[in-house]
Amino acid sequence: MSALTITKINGEKSDPRIVSKSHPDDIIVEGDIDQHCKVTLISQKRIVIQGKIDNNCDVTLISGGDIEVYGRIENNCNVTLLAATNVTIGMAMNLGENERKITNNCTVRAEAGGVILHSSEIHNQCNVTLQARGSVTVQGKVKDGCKLVIESGDTVSAGDIGRSFIEVRAAKDILVGAVHDHCDVTLDSSRGN
Repeated sequence: MSALTITKINGEKSDPRIVSKSHPDDIIVEGDIDQHCKVTLISQKRIVIQGKIDNNCDVTLISGGDIEVYGRIENNCNVTLLAATNVTIGMAMNLGENERKITNNCTVRAEAGGVILHSSEIHNQCNVTLQARGSVTVQGKVKDGCKLVIESGDTVSAGDIGRSFIEVRAAKDILVGAVHDHCDVTLDSSRGN
């Protein structure tokens, strides 16, 4: 069977868009999920969002393989990413830092049987939970009133922390950048040395 390809998913405040799809092969959204959408995508293989998730969307992605979100997650979105293997957010390195971050009052929950990688910042009142059997990496800063909870069966690395709450539990090493003003930080490594 071949991949299910969706050009983009857009709604409007006065007319929210509801999309629910299940497919045994890859699901690829070639553009954005934007503007008051409620989206559920279930794939036995991989799910790829080649754009952003933006503007009051409620999105659930469930994958028997990887989940890849190329762009940012922003503006009051509620996003759940459940992958049997890996989750990658903000993976389009040709986009600038602002186009790859999680920002502006979003709630994101990601669970992966492998690793989780977010290539940019978590910013401005977001609530993010990342749980992986493998390593978890947040390459950018966590700042401006965010809450980040990470559970990892391996190592965790994250950028600088500023005016935020972060709680990390890892089976191995934890590496966090500078911790700035008004932070609540808990780091728990069961490595034992």
